[in-house]
Amino acid sequence: LDATPTSVVPHNVPCSPDVGKVVLVIMAGEHRTQIRDDQSTRAALAGNTRNYQHLAITLYEDTVYLLRIQFECTGSQNEDSVRNNCNLPHDVAASIDLNDDGRFSDIENAAPYRWPVTSYTPQGIYDLQIYVPDIDGTKTKSGPHRMRLDITLNEQYRQKCGKNYYRDTREYNITIVRKNMKQTVDIGGSYLTLSNAVCSKAHAKIVLVIMAGEKGSHIRDDTPLNTVIREDQNRHHLAITLYENTIYRIRIQLDCDQPSSRGSFNINCNLAYDVNVYIDLNNDGRFDESESRVPHRWPLRSTMTLGIYDLEIPIPSIDGLTTKDGSHIMRIVVKSSEEYNRICGRYDYSETREYTVNIIPKEPSKEISQDTYVTGYGLTHCSPGNLVCSVGHSAIFSVSISGEQNTQIRDETRKCSSTNNYNDQSNLAVTLFDNTFYTLRIALSCVQQSDYDNTYNQDPYAFETYCRDTRYLGMWIDFNNDGTFDDNTERIIPNHWYTDDPHMTQSDISFTIPQIDGRYYVGGQHRARIVLVQDTRNRKPCQNNGYGEVRDYTVNIIRKEVSKETHDTGNI
Repeated sequence: LDATPTSVVPHNVPCSPDVGKVVLVIMAGEHRTQIRDDQSTRAALAGNTRNYQHLAITLYEDTVYLLRIQFECTGSQNEDSVRNNCNLPHDVAASIDLNDDGRFSDIENAAPYRWPVTSYTPQGIYDLQIYVPDIDGTKTKSGPHRMRLDITLNEQYRQKCGKNYYRDTREYNITIVRKNMKQTVDIGGSYLTLSNAVCSKAHAKIVLVIMAGEKGSHIRDDTPLNTVIREDQNRHHLAITLYENTIYRIRIQLDCDQPSSRGSFNINCNLAYDVNVYIDLNNDGRFDESESRVPHRWPLRSTMTLGIYDLEIPIPSIDGLTTKDGSHIMRIVVKSSEEYNRICGRYDYSETREYTVNIIPKEPSKEISQDTYVTGYGLTHCSPGNLVCSVGHSAIFSVSISGEQNTQIRDETRKCSSTNNYNDQSNLAVTLFDNTFYTLRIALSCVQQSDYDNTYNQDPYAFETYCRDTRYLGMWIDFNNDGTFDDNTERIIPNHWYTDDPHMTQSDISFTIPQIDGRYYVGGQHRARIVLVQDTRNRKPCQNNGYGEVRDYTVNIIRKEVSKETHDTGNI
């Protein structure tokens, strides 16, 4: 993540007596359920209650939904953005009481993955990704739960303006159910459908494209509506610099034909458009589907766009083939949605804009020569998540690897945690040559309940060698010591490797330590991470959930000396 300190509230944002009130909370769920909390809904409430549990929604486990919170803002859309109060002087938190203990703990934060500050261009709307975890019966139970929204003034705004009084807390009922295992993708109709009246309305046009990049670069394309331009008009003179292997955010705003009574928002654009962003990463002059930067768009039922589309744009690592460094064309395509086409029978709207993006390698914190060795990584790596150990599921029985200079890792730790099955074994280290093959041996087992009592001195679980389930293994080494595990350059075990043979209890995995180049592959100590999961979607180095285990070790990579005495000892 770009950790450059950037103020959420601009330094010249005015201290307004009207900090903006919530005018809309909307979220679409399963089985045609939805939350729509607006003025007309609140008017139907009896009394002045602040509890909105009468608005109920059904959600699937292990699914991401979109929650939109909109504020009523003062100031015109045509004014400078710092002249109105839509710059989000608010902190918005969403929590779900997953275990029904009556409390909202930190681990029950339903929207932990927020956009990086440097890529967030707010305009009075919060789009939160609400993740519903797997039902495990303990941390996450099926059935009804409370979801709480807690809205306060931003800390920076409070410090500047001294306003501490504003707080808005709302609660809703949600019901979490298991997915229908017969279908992994909901192929039903859209749950929030368009009315036939939308067919008689004029199509919206793009009025704003904004995106923050590196080295002070950004795109801000707010061409006035009365400017005559071609529908496919390019903006190649508007360029932005982006780092490889980094996520950015782009905002695309459309004009609509029904403005709100007070603010700069328009309310008649939801669900009418399909917005996509492509980057010609290999510079072949085509925009392939694989070059779509928003392949995981929210399903139609969860897209409350209201004319504003905030899209996550991941930039892959530069490999010289599928992704080249240098200048590329980024194309934005806005079309009428499938729902609109179905209802209206019209396919006559499409708007395209093009910009220039310059993709560059990430810069190391300091110049590192090829012969520089880092004595210790000393970094805080990403959290492995919350994998759990349970009876009847796979576990790591042992890990071993033999290295150079009489070093080896032989880890026979057998622990089982039902809350966070992570073992930090980074005190165990092995020395490896660069540009050399090695073999990692991992023995797997199945967790069984033992006859021992659950005490502090005895392990209540036994580890058998027979387990009837699928096992997926992953291994990464942070070769460049940037605190992350890159799937393109730092994954040791390929994603296609797995076994569902319950009789296979031991795996010998060969891998190569790349040659030290001082940039992507640095000499010295590095963190290695091994992940065992039962769901291929969770085979990732960070933020896992479900059943499985994670272990971290230390590998010390040194340059292989070319001499008669050098030999490959990388065998078990």
